[in-house]
Amino acid sequence: MKNFKRMATNSDGRELNENVPLKKTEKKTCFQYLIEGPRFITTAFGVFSIVITIALLIQIYYGDFQVVPHGSVATDSRECSLIGTQILKQRGNAVDSAIASAFCLAVVNPHTSGLDAGGQMIIYNHRTRENAKVIDFSTRFQDFPRLLVGMVKAHSYYGQLAWAKLIEPAADLAMKGSFVSKQLQQAIKNAKLQKLFPSIQAGSKHKQKDLANFLKTTMDLPDIYNQIKTFNQSLDESKRRSFKNYNVFVPDDVYGDDFVTWLNKVEDLNDSEEIVDFTYVLANLSIELFEHTKKERKLFGETTTNVAVMDQNDLYVSLVMGLSEPFGSKIFTETGYIPDLVDTSSFLPLILINRDFICAKRFVLGTRNLITALQIVSGLIIDGDNSTVVIEKPRFDILLNKFIGYEEYHSQTFNGDIIADLMKLGNPTYLQEPYSSCNIVEKISDDLNSHSDSRGGGFASRF
Repeated sequence: MKNFKRMATNSDGRELNENVPLKKTEKKTCFQYLIEGPRFITTAFGVFSIVITIALLIQIYYGDFQVVPHGSVATDSRECSLIGTQILKQRGNAVDSAIASAFCLAVVNPHTSGLDAGGQMIIYNHRTRENAKVIDFSTRFQDFPRLLVGMVKAHSYYGQLAWAKLIEPAADLAMKGSFVSKQLQQAIKNAKLQKLFPSIQAGSKHKQKDLANFLKTTMDLPDIYNQIKTFNQSLDESKRRSFKNYNVFVPDDVYGDDFVTWLNKVEDLNDSEEIVDFTYVLANLSIELFEHTKKERKLFGETTTNVAVMDQNDLYVSLVMGLSEPFGSKIFTETGYIPDLVDTSSFLPLILINRDFICAKRFVLGTRNLITALQIVSGLIIDGDNSTVVIEKPRFDILLNKFIGYEEYHSQTFNGDIIADLMKLGNPTYLQEPYSSCNIVEKISDDLNSHSDSRGGGFASRF
């Protein structure tokens, strides 16, 4: 058998050997020179390095919102969280999103909110890093429901989208029907309001045509602006308080200084080597706090819901709103909402900003009162636990008789040893469901983590 040797050939098929001259090369352009062979890798790497450098310079100067645009909304309702993120997708900002979500909650959760719910909103711009602004609508108004007044004021200062676009989703939901949560069904049962809400079962749809029609009448923004004069008032400012390496923004009233003072007490106790059961110590401290604050104002008898929002431009909003008791006055107006005849005050919207670096941890959350806030913030900052884990941990509260109330059943429960220790403080008792919730949005660098408390039955939405 003959042996055949494969011969190299040039581009026109002739063998390449010393007798065949090399083909004359064409003159190359600068671009061709750069993209051929190893030079292409070097050139690409150089261009990539320049792009990354420019991006980093933009991030350092403006913050991470310029690099990865994203946002999140956490509420006590899947429907309301989705409405909030839809507003963000339509180029609305965090305030627009919070307003739309709040009106949605007024439709789907009448046991914790409503058009006459009182509340407070904190607004913080991480781009400018100025002190947070506060909008307070906890005081009752004679002619207009409080939530409507508060949201008009917020929109007049910060709104980007048309007012009607923020009202319309809630109006449509009220007309078509919103899903009844098990929390709402349980609240109706607890308050014995089956006659006020006939034929309501968890999972069914609840239509509110009168409320839908009233919401549609409020879409005429100029008319609302002409009648609601409170939006001309200046914005309140939240003093920048410090705890560990965090800036703490909270409404600048009796809560603000008390909250940081008691957080420092919690940290001091946490550092003590003598502490074995920290839940017991925290509960004992909470009783002291209850005694301290009840002299100032009513703090612990109310029911709340909250909205936490971060938008793509790093505008952060925490909104807490609620009623003096579940379902307020328990009487519907002709326009389809339940008024609340008592001023509300038990609100604690919170924004926590790690001040070491612009891209370090940032939290937006809201709680029912100081007792709940101490448990959650100590877990987030002192213990450094994951935000979802902290929110889902079992919690206690202080009842009006100074007894400890704790959750009987949740995703996690207190163990027997902790219950035995709580009994040393008196007669601990089960808290009645539905439990008070806390929703949170957290950002670390460009990573966004949001969680709606399972107690409220909500769902956090991101895009």
